[in-house]
Amino acid sequence: MGVRQGAHSPSRRVPQQRRDIEDLLPGEVVDTDQGSFFLYRETYDSGYHHGYHALADLLAHLPEVASRLARDERLADVDFQQMAFVDTETTGLAGGTGTYAFLVGVGRFEGDQFIIYQFFMRDFHEEPAQLHALGELLDGLEAVVSFNGKSFDLPLLETRFIMSRQLPRLTDIPHLDLLPVARRFWKYRLDSCSLSSLESEVLGVRRTQDDVPGWLIPDLYIDYARSGDAREIMRVFYHNAQDILSLVTLIARQCDLLTMPLPGGGEVAGEDLYGLGR
Repeated sequence: MGVRQGAHSPSRRVPQQRRDIEDLLPGEVVDTDQGSFFLYRETYDSGYHHGYHALADLLAHLPEVASRLARDERLADVDFQQMAFVDTETTGLAGGTGTYAFLVGVGRFEGDQFIIYQFFMRDFHEEPAQLHALGELLDGLEAVVSFNGKSFDLPLLETRFIMSRQLPRLTDIPHLDLLPVARRFWKYRLDSCSLSSLESEVLGVRRTQDDVPGWLIPDLYIDYARSGDAREIMRVFYHNAQDILSLVTLIARQCDLLTMPLPGGGEVAGEDLYGLGR
C-alpha cells in the first residue's frame, strides 16, 4: 500500500500558472484619481438577436410604453438612449455593508449600437476607482432598468458609494424594475419568474457552457481574490453580459404585449392574456 513509517518530506505540488484578467479579455486598466480598475467593453449592433428579439425591437416603441410598465410617468420623457441597463455581480447575496459589487455591468444604446461597460475590481482596494468611473458614466444617464434592482442591486450600489465616501447615484431617477412587471405578466403560467426561467420560456435565449449559475459567483470571486487566477472569472463576465442583453429583450417583449393587437390562434398563452388584461 506504500505506507511509510516515520517523518518524511511531503511532495511539492506544482502550482498552476496564474492568468490575469488583462491577459484573458481585451479590456483596459483605467487609472483614476481614486486608483485603478479593469474596464471591459462589448459592442453589439442594434440588429443583434438575443433569443427571439433583436435589441433594436425596443427602439421601435415609445418611452411612454415603458412608463406604463414602471407605473412612473417620468419615464415617458426619457429616451431609450438615456437609460442605463444595470446588473451587478457580488461577493454575497444577502446584501449589507460586507457585500461588495465586484463587477458592475451597464448597458446603453449609443447611436445604432448597444454597448456594455463592465467595471471590475481586481482586488478589494480597487473599489473606489471602480465606483468613481461608474459614477461618471451614470451621471450622463436619466433612468435605470434592472431585474430585481429595487430590492438588491440599487440599494447595494448606494451602500458601496457611501462606504467609499462618494455621492450615491441612481437614487432619484426613474427606475423600471422588470421583475415585478414580469410577475404581473407571467405568474399565472410559470412556476418561476426568475430571469433564467423567462429566458427559456418567453425570450428563447439559450446560454452556452460559458455561463455559470448565479449562486456560484460569490465563491468564484473569493477564489480569484486569493489566487489571482482569472480563468473562471471570465464566465462571470459572460453571465453578466447575458443578463444585461436579456433586460433589453425582456422589456421589448413586454412593450410588444402592451401595444400589439389582441392576438388570436393561440399565439399567446391564455394565462399570459389574463395577466396582460389585469
